[in-house]
Amino acid sequence: MYSLKDFLTKKVMYSDGKKVGTVTDLAVNFSKKKVRGFSINGINIFGRKNKIVYIEDTIYFDESLIVKKVTESKDLTFSAIKGMEVLDLQGNIIGIVEDILFDGDFSMKGMIISPGILRKITVGKGVLLINDIIVGDNSVLYYGKNNIRFRILRHSISGANYYE
Repeated sequence: MYSLKDFLTKKVMYSDGKKVGTVTDLAVNFSKKKVRGFSINGINIFGRKNKIVYIEDTIYFDESLIVKKVTESKDLTFSAIKGMEVLDLQGNIIGIVEDILFDGDFSMKGMIISPGILRKITVGKGVLLINDIIVGDNSVLYYGKNNIRFRILRHSISGANYYE
């Protein structure tokens, strides 16, 4: 599973080594439940420009993205949804959109929501399945039947040397 945070600030380069820019966002299609590509912030003679690298134009990604071509496009980006309120069927606010989860085929699987700044510290974050949400103009509707449980997930460090 990947999230937007896994790709933010990755360098984007052509296969000949020429730097294109850095990843700033994801281009998404909620009707098809797919990540379409990466929004990049590149620099040219006239200043900064936002461009899209579509998934089919990506050759390889690890520490950086190696791409075939870059396209200028006005696709929907995840930043347009990030920060939206998530409502349940009764109209109660259950959280705020924080991140998105997708698999290796770039199919969206879920959305990470936060119950608020203070509650995030005490109760953690929640994950909504992408099949249980509808993205609107001003908010996200959650119509799933499961109660959402927020959890604090502790990260463990593996493979590190410890000194006492």
